[in-house]
Amino acid sequence: MLVSLIGFNAGDPEAVQALKILFEIIKFDEKVFQRFKPSQAILRKLSLDSIIYSKKQVESDLALDFASFLLRYHRLLYYEEFSDDQRVVSMIKRAETFRAWADIEDISLQQERMMNTFSQHQQSTHKAFYDLRNYTKATKDQISQQIVKSPAP
Repeated sequence: MLVSLIGFNAGDPEAVQALKILFEIIKFDEKVFQRFKPSQAILRKLSLDSIIYSKKQVESDLALDFASFLLRYHRLLYYEEFSDDQRVVSMIKRAETFRAWADIEDISLQQERMMNTFSQHQQSTHKAFYDLRNYTKATKDQISQQIVKSPAP
């Protein structure tokens, strides 16, 4: 039903809202994700071209995200199954490449933060063990001095 709503109202706010709902359902409902098998007929019925060409960046990004998502998880899909328009195909490829590099950069930044945090924890742990060693040595020395000073019974 959402596929028809998107296709029949291509370019209208209702189509964009329906695409957003469909995307959220497919992304977050495991059962729907497993059962959703996009074919060229379904993709063409969606008429994503008009949403991809939207002058509103948010709408265009939504359609490009949806296409990238489908391509990522459905290996048998090809770019050309979304549209005959080579410009749309090119936009999907570019968006997919952009998102892949953005993911790589995010992972790299997260790893760098994690390494910095690990290094800080390592330094804190080292300092704590150093302080503990010094405290133990001082306590041992203090006890040794008390034993030496105290007379034997």
